[in-house]
This record gives sequence, C-alpha cells and structure tokens, in this order.
Amino acid sequence: AAAGSLKLDGQMALALEGGGWHSVNAFAGVTAGLLAAFEKQHGTTSNPTLANTQLFKDISAISSVSGGTWFFASLAYSDEFSALVDSMAADPANAAGLWDKGWVSKLMAKGVVKNKFEDLLDRVSDLDSSVEKIRPFEMARETGYFWNKDDGDTWASWIGSMLQTTAGIPPDTRLGSDTVAPWATGKIWLLDHSIIAGSKDDQAQIWSEPDSKMSYYMMSRREPLPTYIPAIFSVTLGAGGAAPAPLSYASETALESMKTVQYTSGGRHKRAKAKISSAKGQAEFAEGYDSPGSLSLHGTVAASSAAGGAICLSPFLGLANEFLGVDFTVWLASSTTGSGFKEAEELISKKAPVADVAKAQVRAVIDGGYTDNTAIAHLVANGATEVISLLDIGEKDYSHSICYLFNGGPVTNGVASSSGSTFGVPLLHFQIFEESADDIKQQLLNLPKVRHPGSKKLKHLSIGTITGTTVDNEWFGTKAGEKVTIHIVSVSSLVWVDDLEDFPSYKLLVGEIVAAMASTDNAEMVRSQLLGTMMHY
Repeated sequence: AAAGSLKLDGQMALALEGGGWHSVNAFAGVTAGLLAAFEKQHGTTSNPTLANTQLFKDISAISSVSGGTWFFASLAYSDEFSALVDSMAADPANAAGLWDKGWVSKLMAKGVVKNKFEDLLDRVSDLDSSVEKIRPFEMARETGYFWNKDDGDTWASWIGSMLQTTAGIPPDTRLGSDTVAPWATGKIWLLDHSIIAGSKDDQAQIWSEPDSKMSYYMMSRREPLPTYIPAIFSVTLGAGGAAPAPLSYASETALESMKTVQYTSGGRHKRAKAKISSAKGQAEFAEGYDSPGSLSLHGTVAASSAAGGAICLSPFLGLANEFLGVDFTVWLASSTTGSGFKEAEELISKKAPVADVAKAQVRAVIDGGYTDNTAIAHLVANGATEVISLLDIGEKDYSHSICYLFNGGPVTNGVASSSGSTFGVPLLHFQIFEESADDIKQQLLNLPKVRHPGSKKLKHLSIGTITGTTVDNEWFGTKAGEKVTIHIVSVSSLVWVDDLEDFPSYKLLVGEIVAAMASTDNAEMVRSQLLGTMMHY
C-alpha cells in the first residue's frame, strides 16, 4: 500500500511544467545554465556536472507533466542525455552547437518534410483556425514531422521511439529500473496524469468505427464528477520494480470516484453494456499506486504526456480517425504484472467484447496538463511547502497555468469557473491556493528578468518567488491553511515550429538560455533568486 499522504511534508521539491518540445529544450538549457553558473561562482571544477555539483541534492521529489516528463525521464534514465547537459555547462559558449549535435540532429535525421497529420490539420483549420491551438491538434502538429511508419500507430509507441532516438532509453526499461543516475537515486518522481472520468452524456470512446464502438464513463453517487481526475504514478527512483509506491495514486475522493465504471459497446445491429464495481473501501484499478516500478517507463511517460488524449471525448474523433490512423489516447488496464498498458492495447486491437474490457477496467490515462500543467499541485497535496517551478510559457510574459491554481472566481465541485471546453474537449482548472489569480499575475509580471543581449529566440527568463496559501481541494487532496513558497524559473521564447525547417531553431534557444544564466552580468540574480535557495548557501 502507498505510504502516508504527507510524505513530502516540509521538503523542497522540483516541478517541471508540460510543454512538449519546448519544455525539453527550455529545461535542458536551464539545467545546464545552473551548472555553469554554479561553477563560475564557486570555481571548484572546470567540468561542472549534475554529480559533482550536487545541484539537486536538497530536492526530495520531482513532479512532471508532458514535456517536463520527457525531459526528466531523459535526464535521470539516460547517461548520454545527462552527459550532453553536463557538456553544455562546461562550455556555455558552444552550448548551441553541442545541443544541435547531441539532440536536435538526432530528431532531424528522422524528420519528414510533410507532416504526418497535415491532412487533418488542414481540415480542422478550414473549420476554425483556432482549433489547431487546442491540445490534441497542437500535439499532432508538433509530432507529425517526426512520426515515421516504424513508430507504430499509438502515442505510447511513438513516445518509446522518441525516447530511444533522443536519449537512447531502451523500450524494455521499467519505471523502477536501477539504471537511473546516482544523483537521482532515492528521490521520489511523480509522473502526473489525468484519468478521464467522462459522463453519461460525454463518454470516453475507447474505439469508434462504423461497425463497432466502445465507450465508458465513471458512475458516482456524487454526480457530477469532473471530466478528468488528477492522479500520479509515483516511484522511488532506482528502488526496483517491486518497491511500493511512496505516495498515493490519487486523493481519497478521487479513488472513491473510480470504483464504478459503465462500459457500452455497439455497432449497426447490436448493443451491450457491462459495469464493473470495486469492492467497498478499495480502488482496484491498476497497480500504479501499489508497485509502479514494474510499469513500462515508456508507457508511464506516454500517459503523462498524452496531450492529444482527450480527443476520445470529442465529436471530432471520427474525423481524426479518418485522417490520423493513430490513437493519441493512452489506455491502461488493471494488472498485477506491470503489463497494464500492453493488456489494454491488446483488448482494443482485437475489439474485445464489452465484458472483457470491463473486467480489465480499461480507461484513458492522459496528459497531466488537463488537470494541472505546472506539476505543482500534487507536490503540495503530498506536503511539499517549498517548490522550485520550471515553467515554459512560450511567447507569453507570465504563466497562465500558475494563475489557474489560484482564486480566479467561483469554484464548483473543486473546479474553477474559468474552466471551459473547446470543440468537445474540456479544459479544467482546479484551485488549490486562496490568493487572487489577478494578484499572482501581477507578481509574475513583476519578477526580475534575466536577458541575454542579442538573443534571437530567448525573450527572457523570469526568476523570483511567490507564495500561496492552500485551500481544500478534494480532487488533488490539498488541505486548507498551508503556506507554500514557489521559486519560479519561467522561460519566455520565440520558437514556434510551423515547418520542419523551424525545428533547428531550438538550438539557438538552448544556447541563449545557457549563456544568459552563465553570464557574469546575471550572476548575482541567479545566485540570490535561485542557486542559493536550491543549494542552501
């Protein structure tokens, strides 16, 4: 069974925001920049590394979403990726070239000029040009240039290929693998994701074809449930596949809400239903909160980053299936052997009878950004009172995602009124702090800025501290009255990939981030606002 819900009580933690390729590049640059800044300030080594600087020594837990999860999986499980970050720290002036050779060029080698999903993107743009900005279609645009025929036809298979291409992580790697880097061993990693609850009127479509359909929704006495339920795969890094989860898979209310699921199958001439109900006091779905170390690393990373996963709720699913030939949703079955992702995929592939799907408790596990893109909320719910938050905010000047955690108006059933829906894909905001979102926005805009003269892709880094006071939120499990300090490192940039030829501009962004943080002009700000806090000096 999982350990107590406040295991992180009073400890410092690191939160890595979601953002696809943007997050990977931004956070690689920030990490290398911090290492370079540490070396320049202390001069203890000409080759600063994650190991010899002990940069993350005082970080007890890391929480990540989407691209933040891609980044941390690469950093902790891949010697070649962490060595690449170390090399940029040792040679900031050549960071762009090193990143180009060690990461960008690997992806460009498998890039194709025509986006795999171009026909779909053209169609939705014809319907409404703003649709492409919502998560499912944005993810199609970002990944379609690098999705080859041998990458399979599921999000999980593509993630596996991507991690192997960019970081050399083998497909059989388990979440509890003892091959993690020594500096990461013993730390707790939270892979944030969202479980689709759906509703009777808006069911999650497991598959939808003219002659065969399968869908589900969760049933609860406390109707209505939020469309998405926050959850985490938590693991003590390097502890092995049999080690128990250090943290609860979800809050008590969330676990209770997942007990009963209604499945419905249908076709042209038949319709069938099956309902699964867990025993009282238990939530039997998945071993994710019992022994997550046995789960596939690629599968859990895919779940945490399935930004297109909510397409299964959209009326556009049929259109997407016609043009994509790809399942952007990650499906997980209840399993005691660590094969839940595989078992769910097999049931879906053979269009299994509804009774079999219900018995396996198959459900959608998708991007944590649908419930909290900052990766902060789960840390706070588990007791962390000091969080270092790495944010990728694109071209914006402040993080909207952070503001969604604060008081932006009335809250119903734990979900803020600022939530909405775009073309059948709900977007939820869960408030966990009592302070005004407008006040927090102004504080974020006023944070000190780190800039690098002559930058073409980096607008600025915002570095500073905000605080929040928790409120009760039953879906995340936060309790009111806790003071939380959040140290912000927010990357604002001008990289946008419309075509394959735009992708190499990421090397400029990474190089400019490293240069900005390593600059003597910015040394005092980086030390006082960040390094001193992280390393207690």
